[in-house]
Amino acid sequence: MAVIRYLQKFGIRMNEVWFVKEEEKDVKNCDIVMYGGMGNPPEGYGNNIILRDGQTLLSDLLASEEDMFKAIEHNTRAKIKKGEKEDILIEFFDAEYIKQNPSLLKDFSEFYNSFVDSMQGSPRLKKKMMILEAHVDAGMMVITCAKHHGERIIYHAYLANGTVARLYASASVFRNLDEEQQKINSHANCLLHWKDMVAFKNIGYQRYDWGGYSTLESLRGINQFKRGFGGAWTKMYAYTVPRSLFGHAVVYFLRTRERILRRSEREA
Repeated sequence: MAVIRYLQKFGIRMNEVWFVKEEEKDVKNCDIVMYGGMGNPPEGYGNNIILRDGQTLLSDLLASEEDMFKAIEHNTRAKIKKGEKEDILIEFFDAEYIKQNPSLLKDFSEFYNSFVDSMQGSPRLKKKMMILEAHVDAGMMVITCAKHHGERIIYHAYLANGTVARLYASASVFRNLDEEQQKINSHANCLLHWKDMVAFKNIGYQRYDWGGYSTLESLRGINQFKRGFGGAWTKMYAYTVPRSLFGHAVVYFLRTRERILRRSEREA
């Protein structure tokens, strides 16, 4: 898979490398490289780096479809089965399709960012169109959606490299819903995740990464939802590495700012 490339604020040239460290051979003409979804901590990059160690849940797509379904908790399986009985259409779009139909990416971006606006106090950040386009250009973006009565009510987006599919964003209809529609959305979301897993399995993927497992209290419900699909808890690393003098200065500034913020929080 190609390295993801884009410009950040102040003209910072960014490269992203996901899942496989060997991809860094294609890193070039950049100030900073962000490594994401790595199974091992960084080595050989010196001290001026930003390290994030976290956790995620991984579902094994090498298992049989029957065993994958058995690994899902009873309540989640029940929602999937209810979703299959409702008027829900599942759509799956790979990066090549998205390139040829750019309005899909625009629709997803507007849908997701409106969803974020509706979630007061949420730690989620809006998705920048420029970065989404870079993911598509690198061939690493997959978008799926669930439609009910012809309307898209759930969107999922993934970073995908042919082996690993990592949940990058998930959003649902944010308008005021009655109780019945809330149930339909819940069933549709479970069904969409299940159909996504099966679709990735059928095209040769090995792992479905649930996009992180947060320690934030505000995301406890999301963690519980993810656990319902039976994934295995796994340690993951992300790290930011400078590749130019400008990049070194930027990373040093960010590290210094983080230290000051942590000190202020301790003293507050």
